[in-house]
Amino acid sequence: MAQTRKSNTKAARPAPSAHPKAAAPRPKAAANPKSASSAKAAHPKSAVSTPVAAKSGSKARLGKANEVSAKAKADPFAKSLKIGDNAPPFTLFSADGKKLVLSNLRKEAERGVIVFFYPKASSTSCTKEACDFRDSLKVFESHGYKVVGISPDTAEDNTAFAAKQKLSFPLATDKGAKTARKYGAWGKVHRYGRAAAILPEQVHPIMPKDDGLLRSTFVVDKAGKIALAWVNVRADGHVARLRKALRIDH
Repeated sequence: MAQTRKSNTKAARPAPSAHPKAAAPRPKAAANPKSASSAKAAHPKSAVSTPVAAKSGSKARLGKANEVSAKAKADPFAKSLKIGDNAPPFTLFSADGKKLVLSNLRKEAERGVIVFFYPKASSTSCTKEACDFRDSLKVFESHGYKVVGISPDTAEDNTAFAAKQKLSFPLATDKGAKTARKYGAWGKVHRYGRAAAILPEQVHPIMPKDDGLLRSTFVVDKAGKIALAWVNVRADGHVARLRKALRIDH
């Protein structure tokens, strides 16, 4: 009986370790060591795709800005004039056929020459502006200023404009707007002209634009320097603001 029990005891001992591998399961964390790192960077390209796109986009914008800057440097008409700049000389003809030379106008004026560019003779806004200059002409002249209007209109159109509105200051024809370009009074204008003025400001950026003359006024002093430069102004109240700026609003 003793022998039988001993043999049974020996037979029963291997049971707990019958499957040693099952007793020691592999830790899950270390099952696939590469899986943890791959989980962090499962899509390495997607993690850097946005910065790369932004970087390439900024390069594109920078390249475009440099291109525009280069064009501006190459085009002498792309830069607007500033106070203190030399006024570009011009020789144009008035509606009645007289030659208008800036240097001569400066000599005739005691203080300077008011040069205003207007887009279209006999249009509503240009008529308003020209008539305001007409009504203030004696005040300007009494303070030593000559006034001359310039537009790309034909001599015939300017002659009719001056006669109808009884304008006593010269109107010059600027064929091809060459002088306007030199003064920086040329750029993008709303295609619908006066209609754009009554629309909300939020609508203006999406309205179609074409190249055209910008209503602008410059004052050239006796030395031939730009004393005042207003580009792309509104006709309504413009002359009154000019008189105030020149301190002759009385």
